[in-house]
Amino acid sequence: MADAVAKGARVLLGGARREGSGTFYPPTVLVDVDHRMAIMREETFGPVLPIRVVDSLDEAIRLANDSPYGLTASGWTRSEETARRLQRELVAGVVSINDHASSFGEPTAPWGGVRHSGIGRIHGRLGLRRWCTRST
Repeated sequence: MADAVAKGARVLLGGARREGSGTFYPPTVLVDVDHRMAIMREETFGPVLPIRVVDSLDEAIRLANDSPYGLTASGWTRSEETARRLQRELVAGVVSINDHASSFGEPTAPWGGVRHSGIGRIHGRLGLRRWCTRST
């Protein structure tokens, strides 16, 4: 996050660990972000939401895919056509529409990342195979 702020992002909410013991980090919202910033191209495992305004769905998909990672993606829309396009074109192990990470609740749906995210699949038949060995 420091990289983003140094490059011009503004913190609207959160942005600093609270005083005292523990490891709680408050939800953080960033605006004025762009793809020069690591926060937009790397996986952030924390309650940080960088917000970027785009001019088109094409641009949104291009920017979302502009990363070597691809664990999960989520799209938010009222349009069934847009939802289908996001599911087809976003490069991620799981693409959720109007939800995020819902596959955790569906044990028959495989879950995992692509590119540099994840090391395989869990859940479903693909996940089960990971734990099986073949005798020769």
